[in-house]
Amino acid sequence: MAGATWRGGLVTLLAVTIAAAASAPSSTSAANASEPDLLPSGPTRIDVPYLGTATIEPAEGWQISDCTGPVASSPLVVACDATRIELAATGFDPDADPVTIPVGLTNGRTDLAFDYVVATAPPEAPSVTPTRPATPVAAGSVSLVPISDLGVECTVCAERGALEVVDVRPATAGSAIATSTHVVFRAAAGYAGEAEIVIRFVDDFGTASPESTLVIPVTRPGPAELIALNVFAPLDPAGSTTVDLASLVFSNGDAEVFFTGCGAPVHGGVVCGADGIAEYTTLADVAVDQFGFAVASADGEQSTGSVTLVRAGGDLPTEGLVPASGRVGGGAVAAAVVPARPVGPRGDERAGLFASLIGILDRVGAR
Repeated sequence: MAGATWRGGLVTLLAVTIAAAASAPSSTSAANASEPDLLPSGPTRIDVPYLGTATIEPAEGWQISDCTGPVASSPLVVACDATRIELAATGFDPDADPVTIPVGLTNGRTDLAFDYVVATAPPEAPSVTPTRPATPVAAGSVSLVPISDLGVECTVCAERGALEVVDVRPATAGSAIATSTHVVFRAAAGYAGEAEIVIRFVDDFGTASPESTLVIPVTRPGPAELIALNVFAPLDPAGSTTVDLASLVFSNGDAEVFFTGCGAPVHGGVVCGADGIAEYTTLADVAVDQFGFAVASADGEQSTGSVTLVRAGGDLPTEGLVPASGRVGGGAVAAAVVPARPVGPRGDERAGLFASLIGILDRVGAR
């Protein structure tokens, strides 16, 4: 009972608001007092989510009086009836101007006219959340971090997007560049401490992710050296690919070496055994995928390497070492690895003058 009374209060409040607008002085209303009033409103902005939907719905007791105008005004209008107008965005054009959709509402006694300014919202910006283990590197050495360890998610990167190194902090820690497959960090000789590599990823429309920090501890070189390589390997698109990681690890010490884990590929799955055998399985139709791996020795040395799997006939080699050279001086570098797409619902949003009211009524179970 209390809920029904409260809902009635809301509807009454809305009616009062409309009535107040109807009572504004108008010579036309005075001359046609017996005819339904047409009350124009100011424009209402609606941004339809990229590859998502939105709806314009009148409140209870009202209905859309004419679908001819909305349907003809924009291809974003995919359906219209007396109860709702459905909008859907199947793409995004950064140069497209918003369109005005005229919407007429009626309750049988009063007619309202609204102009909705409708546009497609830009895709969500990429995100970068590094997943590289906090494996230290020796001062004076070069370390490569694969894109697969950067945790990149991108909605619109069909053209692969681009990786950019923004800064290294502190500057005395060393230098870093981006390549099409890795972030390459050169630790300064004599530096010890954490190096913060500021990175971001840019999508096909030029929208950049917020800056993210890749932290790499830098330590003074130990008595023994442990090296893990970064290599290209052939990608079998039809099944699994086996890589012997033990053949990619070298040490000039006598301590036993252990494999401590593999990072997640972007588009497949990998199982890494204690003996260094990695079994990669393709889960998507892609030309390039990659994963990182980490090793440690019994005397405390640590290192990381990576495997970039390449389908034959692509732009990258299918074997050999990954180069540690690239563009110097900043700027985004086109990525060879297509990032993962974000997982989650795309908006199915209600819009319009009565959207807030309808949402409240839905939440309290009054509609």
